[in-house]
Amino acid sequence: MSLDTIVEFVNTVDLEADEELFTDPSILGRWMNRRGLIGKEERITDQRDLAIALEFREALRQVLVCHHDQCEPPRSSLDVLEEAGRQAQLTVAFEADGKSVLAPRAAGIDGGLGRLLADAHAAELSGEWGRLKVCSNDGCRWAFYDESRNQSRRWCRMEICGNRAKVKAHRARRSA
Repeated sequence: MSLDTIVEFVNTVDLEADEELFTDPSILGRWMNRRGLIGKEERITDQRDLAIALEFREALRQVLVCHHDQCEPPRSSLDVLEEAGRQAQLTVAFEADGKSVLAPRAAGIDGGLGRLLADAHAAELSGEWGRLKVCSNDGCRWAFYDESRNQSRRWCRMEICGNRAKVKAHRARRSA
């Protein structure tokens, strides 16, 4: 797995269009299954599991906001992520080459979210975690990987959200 999966997970809701991909637990289950977050035979059918996943997604989004705002994430978001780690029963595992990784012992939604947390932790260790951000446009909040040299990118797409912000700032300066 990779950071792409985390970005894709955070982007399963389009805040501007108010469109939610995970409208049903089975859709969440198929999404997680296709990405290897849960086993091929595992199903997610419980509304509670769906609610946990949506709360987890928004907690992740809040952490990513702070990657460009240089703020402390809300304690409530960190609590959600920490609880997901406990439920996933994350443990140190060793791969065939002897490298250690975090791996969930739990199955189902807990294991799937645990795999996302394990990827986030690996990204933290590699120095890539801070490059995952969400768009500064409050209406958008789309997740993206900041590939800029100085890690200063603020918008998901400069030609859309960045341009809107610059036009708004220009108009504000002209009217002042």
